[in-house]
Amino acid sequence: MKNKRNIYLGLILFSIIFFVGCNTMSTEQRKERLKELLRNKYGEEFEIREIYENGAIKAWCYPIQNNSLTFSVTTTLDMDRIEMDEYIQKIVASQIDLELQPIAENSLGRCFVSTNIPLGATTGFPSSDINTISLKSLLDYEKNNNISDSIIINVFIERELNNDSNVEREFQFINEIGHFFDSNGLRESALVLYFGDALYLKEAWDTIEEYGWDSIESNDKKDIYDVLNKDNRVIINYKDGKPIQKENTEEYQIVNIEEYIKIKKKDGE
Repeated sequence: MKNKRNIYLGLILFSIIFFVGCNTMSTEQRKERLKELLRNKYGEEFEIREIYENGAIKAWCYPIQNNSLTFSVTTTLDMDRIEMDEYIQKIVASQIDLELQPIAENSLGRCFVSTNIPLGATTGFPSSDINTISLKSLLDYEKNNNISDSIIINVFIERELNNDSNVEREFQFINEIGHFFDSNGLRESALVLYFGDALYLKEAWDTIEEYGWDSIESNDKKDIYDVLNKDNRVIINYKDGKPIQKENTEEYQIVNIEEYIKIKKKDGE
């Protein structure tokens, strides 16, 4: 009995020492450890933009060769392993942005595209395939592993929501995005149009550059969801490449400009 008690006390002492030890890492030590974990996973060098503890270790990082590819990483509290990261999503999202940006500018004028790919999309995706990753290879992986393949394309437009001077081109762009979804086999996805002035677009751009589409649990940090204004956006859902509108349990296809204008007025109320 005494031996069992000693073993039990020893385990408690070890746990305390281990826990305290894990929490005595300095910020710089955590950054270096995270760089090591990412290097081991992807074979690349990364910089850490920000790191903090919140029940786990959360950080925002970017590859040294491209500081615009900011993505979030979460590790265990002892930094033994990476629990999840958004690097693959960010790479594919940036590819989509580059493809759609000139199309958006041609139809919408001054604007920028920012694609958001849900976190679960790359669960288990082989890190060894990082150099050949594309939307097609990601969708093939999702299909083979029964993972949802929806994405959200966000476009920030330098124009007020109630300004209908370019509504025909906006509707044209909506249909072009439908062709993009359909040609890539994306059955259900969404387009969100955000309208605002130049300052609004700059704040949105800067925030996405720093934290992406991640939600930040911090009172002194502003994430994209703190910046967005729900009263100046239009949400267009798609099914099999067709723009649709959902109302309660019903849905119908958006077939003409008049229906799109109604949606703009309704979303702006």
